[in-house]
Amino acid sequence: MNILRIQQVWVQFKEEKMNYWLLSSGKDGELWPTFWNYKVVALGWSKLGDLRNYKTWEELKDGLMKTYPDAKSGSRRNWATQLWGFYQSLQVGELVFVRSYGAIIGIGEVQSDYEFLSEGDELKKRTAFSFL
Repeated sequence: MNILRIQQVWVQFKEEKMNYWLLSSGKDGELWPTFWNYKVVALGWSKLGDLRNYKTWEELKDGLMKTYPDAKSGSRRNWATQLWGFYQSLQVGELVFVRSYGAIIGIGEVQSDYEFLSEGDELKKRTAFSFL
Protein backbone atom coordinates (compact mmCIF):
# COMPACT_ATOMS: atom_id res chain seq x y z
CA MET A 1 0.00 0.00 0.00
CA ASN A 2 1.12 3.50 -0.78
CA ILE A 3 0.72 5.25 2.60
CA LEU A 4 1.34 8.73 1.17
CA ARG A 5 -1.36 8.23 -1.47
CA ILE A 6 -3.78 6.95 1.17
CA GLN A 7 -3.14 10.07 3.26
CA GLN A 8 -3.75 12.33 0.25
CA VAL A 9 -6.98 10.55 -0.63
CA TRP A 10 -8.13 10.64 3.00
CA VAL A 11 -7.65 14.42 3.16
CA GLN A 12 -9.49 14.85 -0.14
CA PHE A 13 -12.22 12.49 1.09
CA LYS A 14 -12.78 14.55 4.26
CA GLU A 15 -12.57 17.96 2.58
CA GLU A 16 -14.70 17.22 -0.46
CA LYS A 17 -17.14 14.87 1.25
CA MET A 18 -16.44 12.18 -1.38
CA ASN A 19 -18.76 9.23 -1.76
CA TYR A 20 -17.38 5.91 -0.69
CA TRP A 21 -18.47 2.31 -0.95
CA LEU A 22 -18.02 -0.74 1.24
CA LEU A 23 -17.72 -3.99 -0.68
CA SER A 24 -17.34 -7.50 0.66
CA SER A 25 -14.69 -9.75 -0.82
CA GLY A 26 -16.90 -12.83 -0.44
CA LYS A 27 -17.96 -15.01 2.44
CA ASP A 28 -14.39 -15.91 3.41
CA GLY A 29 -12.51 -13.26 1.46
CA GLU A 30 -12.25 -15.71 -1.45
CA LEU A 31 -12.71 -12.94 -4.04
CA TRP A 32 -9.79 -10.85 -2.81
CA PRO A 33 -7.17 -12.56 -5.03
CA THR A 34 -9.34 -11.88 -8.10
CA PHE A 35 -9.85 -8.24 -7.11
CA TRP A 36 -6.13 -7.78 -6.52
CA ASN A 37 -4.77 -9.72 -9.50
CA TYR A 38 -7.15 -8.28 -12.08
CA LYS A 39 -7.37 -4.77 -10.58
CA VAL A 40 -11.16 -4.89 -10.42
CA VAL A 41 -13.96 -4.89 -7.93
CA ALA A 42 -16.87 -7.04 -8.96
CA LEU A 43 -20.22 -8.45 -7.96
CA GLY A 44 -21.68 -11.91 -8.26
CA TRP A 45 -25.28 -12.78 -9.13
CA SER A 46 -24.05 -13.91 -12.56
CA LYS A 47 -27.36 -15.68 -13.38
CA LEU A 48 -28.98 -12.23 -13.44
CA GLY A 49 -27.02 -11.14 -16.50
CA ASP A 50 -26.04 -7.62 -17.51
CA LEU A 51 -27.51 -4.93 -15.26
CA ARG A 52 -27.94 -2.66 -18.29
CA ASN A 53 -30.91 -4.86 -19.22
CA TYR A 54 -32.84 -3.39 -16.28
CA LYS A 55 -34.11 0.15 -16.74
CA THR A 56 -35.37 0.66 -13.18
CA TRP A 57 -34.72 -0.63 -9.69
CA GLU A 58 -38.16 -2.29 -9.78
CA GLU A 59 -37.29 -4.18 -12.96
CA LEU A 60 -34.07 -5.35 -11.33
CA LYS A 61 -35.95 -6.49 -8.23
CA ASP A 62 -38.40 -8.39 -10.46
CA GLY A 63 -35.47 -9.96 -12.29
CA LEU A 64 -34.04 -11.12 -8.99
CA MET A 65 -37.41 -12.62 -8.04
CA LYS A 66 -37.53 -14.60 -11.29
CA THR A 67 -33.88 -15.65 -11.12
CA TYR A 68 -33.74 -16.44 -7.39
CA PRO A 69 -37.32 -17.44 -6.49
CA ASP A 70 -36.31 -19.27 -3.31
CA ALA A 71 -34.55 -16.26 -1.76
CA LYS A 72 -36.34 -14.25 0.89
CA SER A 73 -38.12 -11.12 -0.30
CA GLY A 74 -36.02 -8.91 2.01
CA SER A 75 -32.82 -10.45 0.65
CA ARG A 76 -33.86 -9.78 -2.93
CA ARG A 77 -34.70 -6.17 -2.02
CA ASN A 78 -31.25 -5.73 -0.43
CA TRP A 79 -29.54 -7.34 -3.41
CA ALA A 80 -31.42 -5.05 -5.81
CA THR A 81 -30.29 -2.01 -3.83
CA GLN A 82 -26.66 -3.18 -3.83
CA LEU A 83 -26.62 -4.07 -7.51
CA TRP A 84 -28.43 -0.89 -8.59
CA GLY A 85 -26.00 1.26 -6.59
CA PHE A 86 -23.01 -0.47 -8.17
CA TYR A 87 -24.44 -0.04 -11.65
CA GLN A 88 -26.09 3.40 -11.43
CA SER A 89 -24.23 5.31 -8.73
CA LEU A 90 -20.60 4.17 -8.57
CA GLN A 91 -18.45 6.90 -10.16
CA VAL A 92 -14.88 7.07 -11.40
CA GLY A 93 -12.66 8.49 -8.66
CA GLU A 94 -14.82 7.33 -5.75
CA LEU A 95 -13.32 5.25 -2.99
CA VAL A 96 -14.09 1.62 -2.30
CA PHE A 97 -13.20 -0.06 0.95
CA VAL A 98 -12.94 -3.82 0.51
CA ARG A 99 -13.68 -5.86 3.60
CA SER A 100 -13.47 -9.41 4.84
CA TYR A 101 -14.84 -10.49 8.23
CA GLY A 102 -15.46 -6.87 9.15
CA ALA A 103 -11.83 -5.80 8.59
CA ILE A 104 -10.80 -3.46 5.77
CA ILE A 105 -8.32 -5.38 3.61
CA GLY A 106 -8.04 -2.99 0.68
CA ILE A 107 -8.74 0.60 -0.31
CA GLY A 108 -8.88 1.86 -3.84
CA GLU A 109 -10.31 4.22 -6.40
CA VAL A 110 -12.80 3.39 -9.11
CA GLN A 111 -11.10 3.72 -12.53
CA SER A 112 -13.91 2.92 -14.97
CA ASP A 113 -17.66 2.74 -15.40
CA TYR A 114 -19.58 -0.50 -14.92
CA GLU A 115 -18.92 -3.23 -17.44
CA PHE A 116 -20.30 -6.70 -17.97
CA LEU A 117 -18.23 -9.60 -19.26
CA SER A 118 -20.29 -11.98 -21.36
CA GLU A 119 -17.57 -14.64 -21.13
CA GLY A 120 -15.34 -15.72 -18.32
CA ASP A 121 -15.66 -16.23 -14.64
CA GLU A 122 -18.47 -15.78 -12.14
CA LEU A 123 -17.66 -12.11 -11.56
CA LYS A 124 -19.09 -10.58 -14.72
CA LYS A 125 -20.28 -7.28 -13.22
CA ARG A 126 -17.17 -5.23 -12.59
CA THR A 127 -15.31 -1.96 -12.75
CA ALA A 128 -11.59 -1.26 -13.09
CA PHE A 129 -9.97 -0.39 -9.82
CA SER A 130 -6.70 1.07 -8.59
CA PHE A 131 -5.61 -0.09 -5.13
CA LEU A 132 -3.93 2.45 -2.91
